[in-house]
Amino acid sequence: MDAASKTDKRRSQQNHVPSMQSLRALHAVARFGSTVRAAEHLNITPSAISHQLRKIEALLEVKLVRQTGRGISLTSAGVRYAKRIGEALDMIVDSSATLGGTEPQGTLSIHCSSGIATTWLCQRIGAFADLYPDIALSLLTADDRIDVYRNDVDFSIVYGDGNWPDMIVQLLYAPTFFPVCSPVLLDHMGEVSGPDDIANYRLLHHVDASDWAAWLAAAGATRVDITSGIVFNDINHSLAAAIAGHGIAMGDNGLVRQALRDGSLVRLFRHEIPGPKAYYLVSREEKRARLACAAGIAWVEAEFQALFDS
Repeated sequence: MDAASKTDKRRSQQNHVPSMQSLRALHAVARFGSTVRAAEHLNITPSAISHQLRKIEALLEVKLVRQTGRGISLTSAGVRYAKRIGEALDMIVDSSATLGGTEPQGTLSIHCSSGIATTWLCQRIGAFADLYPDIALSLLTADDRIDVYRNDVDFSIVYGDGNWPDMIVQLLYAPTFFPVCSPVLLDHMGEVSGPDDIANYRLLHHVDASDWAAWLAAAGATRVDITSGIVFNDINHSLAAAIAGHGIAMGDNGLVRQALRDGSLVRLFRHEIPGPKAYYLVSREEKRARLACAAGIAWVEAEFQALFDS
């Protein structure tokens, strides 16, 4: 499609977007359940509410409301549409609120594992810097233990059990695990048709063989020697070895998401197991009071949400 055609298509789509007045009218009716109460809320007349609803229906060519006795109710399409409109209006309010007052500035220090940094955060951190150019950002990583109580960090992204007394702990995601490898390795060694076929490949372990033991037991495999293979103390290194074609690793559904999309890794089986722990954002209450820290936390939460929504 050429540039002119794209422009025409965009204009056509814009011509079918209801006005803000109409959307607010629909949202108010969905919220209060009547045109009278919706009109009172918006400080307009009930007939004006009805007029705005008719405008939306004519524009979208769909029935959103129906008469019920002396009142109206939303159709199933109206309920779905009003829910999405409500979410959009809430987003507009939240976005507008973040522009008020002082713009976040100063320093922000994030602490996380090198695996999270390499496979997730470093691929996105430029977007945060673009949003908040007045924040001086630093990223601290660790290969093993993340000390959430460090005074020199604003918040930490940690894989753990969620038990950190005197800290504010927010769940980011609970991972699931499944075998992954390079498609090049499969081309060289042959397809894996069942879990026991993994015995023909080198296993890549993160810290120990517990994740492989759990997955193989759940999958019903009996011929795989979990004592063989290569052990890494960083999951990012085991995944890097898998991408390089040196064996099969146990993949975390969050950390391998991009590699599966770009084709550098492939998932071998649909069967997966839950991880023994989860990823959390951990912070101190006094740190969160800083605008720069609050902005960083909100950004990380939104990025993780987008990761699993896409």
